[in-house]
Amino acid sequence: VDCSTPPQGPFPRTVMGTPRGYHGLAFDQLGGLTGSDGSNLIRATGPNSGALLAPGVGQAQQMDYLRNGDLVVAMDTSGTIQRVTPAGARTTLASGIGAYGIEIGPDGMIYTANQDQIHRVDPDGLIATSVVVSSSVMPDRPKVVTFNNEGTLMYVGTNQNGNVYELDLDANLDPVLPKRL
Repeated sequence: VDCSTPPQGPFPRTVMGTPRGYHGLAFDQLGGLTGSDGSNLIRATGPNSGALLAPGVGQAQQMDYLRNGDLVVAMDTSGTIQRVTPAGARTTLASGIGAYGIEIGPDGMIYTANQDQIHRVDPDGLIATSVVVSSSVMPDRPKVVTFNNEGTLMYVGTNQNGNVYELDLDANLDPVLPKRL
């Protein structure tokens, strides 16, 4: 959709009975929808079909799927980044981040926003979490992060008046100075 000329509604909708979405929702490669009911991760494949993916995980924020089908979740209660396999097995990839926003970048790395910084996390846990953008670079508090289709720009949504920033990315996907949109 071209945001400068949004389509006119009303739009058809389907009320999904079984799926839940406390904050984040994520679509897997097969079109299934995963969300949280505030305590459990639930995967749905249709309006009234749902299955428990991972019980008792606590409050989840945003989530996204890795290319291999594993889910990564920003956990609210523990401040960790969790990796969840399709069978529901969980692994902690990073702790102490306290992220809200989470997105798989064009390089397959996990990017998080936690109202103070944007982190890059290795989904295999092979390297330490690194700060990509700190509050000293970004004038507003980063809440969510995403990328353009080409992987050349990072977009950061903030809590300050809904400001969105566009950051050019270098060859290592490290951001260059932000521009407010």
